Amino acid sequence: MGTATALYGDVPFSQATSTNFPNPAFDPQVKVYTAVQALLDSAIVNFNSTAFTAFTAQDVFFAGNMPKWIQTAYTLKARYYMHVHDYADALTAATNGISTAANNFLAPHSTLSTGTFNLYYQFMALDRPGFMDAKGAFAVSLINPVGANYRGNTKTIEKARFSYLYSSATNPNYTTTGFFYESVSFPLASYAENLLDLAECDTRINGFNNGLTRLNTFRAYMATGGYIGATYLVAGNYKYDPYVAADFAAGGMENNTATKLTTDRALLREIMEERYVTFIGQIEGFNDTRRIRKETDISLPIPPTTGTSLPQRMLYPQIEVDLNRSTPNPIPGLFVPTPVNN
Repeated sequence: MGTATALYGDVPFSQATSTNFPNPAFDPQVKVYTAVQALLDSAIVNFNSTAFTAFTAQDVFFAGNMPKWIQTAYTLKARYYMHVHDYADALTAATNGISTAANNFLAPHSTLSTGTFNLYYQFMALDRPGFMDAKGAFAVSLINPVGANYRGNTKTIEKARFSYLYSSATNPNYTTTGFFYESVSFPLASYAENLLDLAECDTRINGFNNGLTRLNTFRAYMATGGYIGATYLVAGNYKYDPYVAADFAAGGMENNTATKLTTDRALLREIMEERYVTFIGQIEGFNDTRRIRKETDISLPIPPTTGTSLPQRMLYPQIEVDLNRSTPNPIPGLFVPTPVNN
């Protein structure tokens, strides 16, 4: 429901699961986020309870490991606080969030049957081969060493991450070792996300020094390989050395554009860029782009494929429009920001 309200804005929630409401009302987006936070709080209480019913055999994610579920709940809380620009509460939640890559909340995939495949693989390799590619994608230009906007520098080499995510400048990597392969589990909430939540929120709340320490913790994780597939971790193909304050001072390697920023805004710009490439293939990249669209000094210059504007939401499905008389009228258009991003 957090993802649904992020993508669509107002959605059916309080009346959605009751047959007493054949036309469930669309709850305001902010109220849905509040309700989602309450559900997560309830989940944390339950996971901490000794009376909670064990479900090890049914748990395909963590085999009943309660601490991992609790950390996942806190990372999701941080995510949804960030969606509504509540960075203080997001920082508090992320402090209790996913603390190691071993605790990642992943959608498990395998080669056993079509129903267990990574959905990207199923779509790109089996159902619609050639239908979708990465030609002209802004993300490619950021991490492709020969890309027009390559983000590499003397402390950063992105060749391994690029190769893990893309088989070429035009194709996502769904080969046997690539990120989108059929048996590769997919991140739903991750240690990488939580580290970057901490980096952004600590910068916003407590300033440059705290944020830089947090970002360097993420870079230290990536310097060991991070989430990049082991096949691609060839010496010389990846590097994430720690940044220092001078890198973000006016004229530094992370603040050498025509418009110089203050050090904390330059750091935030780097964090947002790192979030964007870390979330390639994941919905949080889209959520971030809309969340910070008014902060033009740290927003990424993502060019629309057509026209002059980026989409701001998903459209309500036609079946909802046809069958639910409570569907908003007029229906919000593709480029109308959701309330939290208005």
